Amino acid sequence: SMTGATLGKPRLLVVEDFPDTAHLVKRILAGRFEIDLAEDGGQGLDLWMRERHDLVLLDVMLPVLSGPDVLEKILKIHPSQPVVIMTAHADLELAETLMLAGAADFIVKPFTSESLRHVVDIALKREDYLISNAQFAAKVQSLRDSEKAHREISQGHQHLLDSLGTIILEVDVEGRLLFINKQWERLTGFAISDCLGKSLAHFGHDASRPEWETFRRNLDSIKRGDQRDCTIELPLADQSGRLLWTNCHLELMPSIANQPTLSGWMENATQRKIAEDFLKKAHDELE
Repeated sequence: SMTGATLGKPRLLVVEDFPDTAHLVKRILAGRFEIDLAEDGGQGLDLWMRERHDLVLLDVMLPVLSGPDVLEKILKIHPSQPVVIMTAHADLELAETLMLAGAADFIVKPFTSESLRHVVDIALKREDYLISNAQFAAKVQSLRDSEKAHREISQGHQHLLDSLGTIILEVDVEGRLLFINKQWERLTGFAISDCLGKSLAHFGHDASRPEWETFRRNLDSIKRGDQRDCTIELPLADQSGRLLWTNCHLELMPSIANQPTLSGWMENATQRKIAEDFLKKAHDELE
């Protein structure tokens, strides 16, 4: 829903019965959103039905109507509504169940302002990802038969993949590159032939950054069969060591000879990230 976004700030609904948490969220995110607060599930659902917010932050334990019930009712009406679950440490399993049910993400209380902002940013971009992902699905389809069959793709199709402005890639469940198109060379400066078989993390700007840990956790979860895809921001380093921010989306493909692979796309998000960080710093200095 773009109702809020077109008028300036996107609209956020916070459904939280503990006033301290609700006001903390409001303080951290007020610079970025028009915020509505609801203190129980029933009130939250009513507000959402009226306003259709761009993002919902939803506590798990709520009076009147529980978090899982609110989530289910919202997603029935608007399946791609980004909803982020707020949960205590003890409820981690429930949070994972709610992710499988369609929540965009979850955050564990007590949280830092940094982690709240990060989760909210990713969740808001999720709707854009879902749309651009649909456009790429058709192109990625032909990569399903993994790198060996890639040689048999018609030259015309190969040319199409190579002329795309977006990186198309295929990795195994350990994150090793099986296929990558020409755009990778243009963005990173590394020759494709030198990269195949290497782990994506090998090209990370700093492998100890939290994004790479999240990426590994996503791959483990896909390996276990708990999820089928992941969308994540990854910091890469180009050939001269400069930081490149990318949006990366990977999804599980039907396995060939029992070798499951992930196919997807990656796009350069460096300019957007620099602009966001600049705005965030400016906003933090005003606070």
